[in-house]
Amino acid sequence: MFSRRVVVAAGGVAGLAAAQWRWWWWKSREWKDDAGIDPCTQTDRDDEEVVVAGLRRAFPRDAVVGEEACSETGVIPGLGGRTWVVDPIDGTQNFVRGLPCSVVSLALCVDGSPRVGVVYDPHRNELFVAEAAKGAFLDGRLLSADAAPTKPENALVLTYPGYERENIDALVAVYRALLERKTRAIRVIGSSVLSLCWVAASRASAFIAGLANGDAPKPLDWVAATLIAREAGATFATIDGRRTLASEKKAVVGDGKFDLFSKSCVCANDPGLAADLKRLANAATSIF
Repeated sequence: MFSRRVVVAAGGVAGLAAAQWRWWWWKSREWKDDAGIDPCTQTDRDDEEVVVAGLRRAFPRDAVVGEEACSETGVIPGLGGRTWVVDPIDGTQNFVRGLPCSVVSLALCVDGSPRVGVVYDPHRNELFVAEAAKGAFLDGRLLSADAAPTKPENALVLTYPGYERENIDALVAVYRALLERKTRAIRVIGSSVLSLCWVAASRASAFIAGLANGDAPKPLDWVAATLIAREAGATFATIDGRRTLASEKKAVVGDGKFDLFSKSCVCANDPGLAADLKRLANAATSIF
């Protein structure tokens, strides 16, 4: 069990990073991909520096891995021992346009297993935290994903097309299948981290992503939010054929409950809905 100091310190560091967002319009932006879809702002880099420095001051013996540093090197280092995983801005495309759906995400892994997750949404001043086997909380209130059996016809499903613009057939097939099942609502908020947190908070019934290559969140995106959703009682599954091959892994991350290097994710408030959505996605994508 971790001390309260760990969670408080991580939440404070996330708040310091988000405090810089008000100055974003003064700072440069560039693109991580040739298509000019995946942005990286100077605020991303500055936030990451703030978070890394704050974590190293608070926990000098822990390793720290940042998303922007990994993007520049193309390598995700091993996450053995105690390692903090940092995404300074998840939902950067929203951020650069002033759309208030972006968050700061921090997680502590121990020997590759997520143990503490912290997600701060500065737009709503909401702090999501979780500790393995200790529960998930929103501003100190215990979270519990709505466990009532849900069918797609009664579900609000979040999804994430990401940066996929070429191989869109699988995405279109699944969205069509969801609509044909009379899914009550389908929403895209542009942040996979916030999407998982909203399932944990029962603001959404499910989240599905990773139907192609460009819509699969990066491994570092999963860590904190996955723990928060799981500790709130959500169920996780992967789409057949969209699991990461062992040969593609650059680090061992996960604890057997969900592979953080997975190419896909189905997260739902109850096991029945997760199974329904997985079957729907498997059937819709089987021909591609």
